[in-house]
Amino acid sequence: MKLYPSAWRERYGAEIERMLETQRLSLYAIADLLRGAFDAHLHPELVRPSLVTVDASGMTAIAGPQRARATAGVVGAVLLGLGASSVMRPLSPELSTVMAFFTTALGLLLLFRSRRGANRQVISAIRSVLVGTVLIALALPALAEVFIRLSYERYIWVISQAGPCSYLGSVSLIASILFVSFLIGFGALGILVATRGANEPLLPRSGMYFGIGAIALGALLVGPDPHPLAFLLGCLR
Repeated sequence: MKLYPSAWRERYGAEIERMLETQRLSLYAIADLLRGAFDAHLHPELVRPSLVTVDASGMTAIAGPQRARATAGVVGAVLLGLGASSVMRPLSPELSTVMAFFTTALGLLLLFRSRRGANRQVISAIRSVLVGTVLIALALPALAEVFIRLSYERYIWVISQAGPCSYLGSVSLIASILFVSFLIGFGALGILVATRGANEPLLPRSGMYFGIGAIALGALLVGPDPHPLAFLLGCLR
């Protein structure tokens, strides 16, 4: 119970303690209580009778839209962590797990800061970067397809360089990029949904400009000369 905010404990603590005394404490009930604690911290302003109730298992039940946004944010943070780990694995396998936990923790921290009324200018700037990340993730498979089909000889030249370029030829490039793009794109989108402020667009225009600019830069890197891409990846011999 100490994991819950003090305001929540004052309102529902006694009732939950009585329920726990009369019910068997199962693993499912523990998981529900932990998720309820996370929801209560993520939405401290919602501890009101009209928006929060307590079900038979003792967990908080936040109003539908708010609860859905919280879930989207948590899932998004986890997906971003998995995507970051997938990107890091070819470069440094021993750091891929650390990168997954670090990125997920940053995503969850952003959710907490957003819901607790942190500086909206900072949150908006991070949201713009996330919008650009979504657009880049959507464009990556197409850029990879163009990179291979436009000049297969150029592709062979790039993967013959030192790592990490050599990893591009170790597995199906398109399939790998599709997988990573899905993780990062949907992860960033989930956090965007969860951190959206009142009267704030889901996809800020500044973020769209950032993403379009990055895609244009990527299109230049898959042009006739393969050296810029190899240089950017840090694998020129």
